[in-house]
Amino acid sequence: ITLSIAAASNAGTGPRTVQVVTPAGASSTEPTAANRLYIGNPEQRLVTPLTAPVLGIARDAAPEPAIGLAYGPVVGLQKDVVENVEITQMAFSDRAGVARGAVLLGIEPSIIPRGFQGELILSGVELGLSATVVIESGEGIEITGPVVVEADADDNRFVRVPVAVDEQAAALPHRLVVVEPGADGNAPISFVTARAGQLQVAGDAPVIASISPIVTLPDEVFSLLIRGLNFEQATAVRVTPDQGVSVGSQLSINADGTELSVSLDVSQAAEPGPRLIQVIAPSGETDGTATAANTLTIVEP
Repeated sequence: ITLSIAAASNAGTGPRTVQVVTPAGASSTEPTAANRLYIGNPEQRLVTPLTAPVLGIARDAAPEPAIGLAYGPVVGLQKDVVENVEITQMAFSDRAGVARGAVLLGIEPSIIPRGFQGELILSGVELGLSATVVIESGEGIEITGPVVVEADADDNRFVRVPVAVDEQAAALPHRLVVVEPGADGNAPISFVTARAGQLQVAGDAPVIASISPIVTLPDEVFSLLIRGLNFEQATAVRVTPDQGVSVGSQLSINADGTELSVSLDVSQAAEPGPRLIQVIAPSGETDGTATAANTLTIVEP
């Protein structure tokens, strides 16, 4: 730990004991050579020889001259200094685009598990009164009923698509093609991005192999690393019981879906004891039975 201190002009000379305080406890207040700071008189300019044990291999040689340390000018202690610093930083918003005519914004949900039976909602702008939807490379996915264009209370239109997913469907992305019938034939309706028009079939349920750390203290904020399988499409991390523990909403997942990191904030009021960690994904969630692999323990300071 490195920090700056300053001396008051009226600081008395003599030793001061330095103490480090952490959530786990504090260092000893018993004065020793390791934890004492001396305030000297700047007019005396004392020089004190420094000695240390021999390190490594000592050879027969003439003794080296003693190394001295000069004190001054005045060194003392005072309260922490708080300095307000203004930083000018460029800020950027998400990219904005301009659409002319009907356009689709996305699919909700965009990831569905095997065995799914329900509806997809395609939100959009300036949609007509009817639409036709085709799922390209849709092996294992079937549109089970009529596609309907509806409007919400603010007259924003959206497309409702009933679908069913086979239990053996491959865990692959599928592209939705939407067309709007008109007097001049069918006109395709584009999505704002290629990714926005993809429907993903989720793979196997996630599995936790280990977490790190496995022990924490109250009043701590840290990154929890979860190792396992099938984290590619994870959407959240759950802590049970969640009393005194806040889980970040931003997940960091590696390319092969074997590691996931999330921020945890353990409050000072968190009760000591075990917490079950679970990863949530469209394909399911990790085991709800506490084991050594998925348990985080809060201990008393």
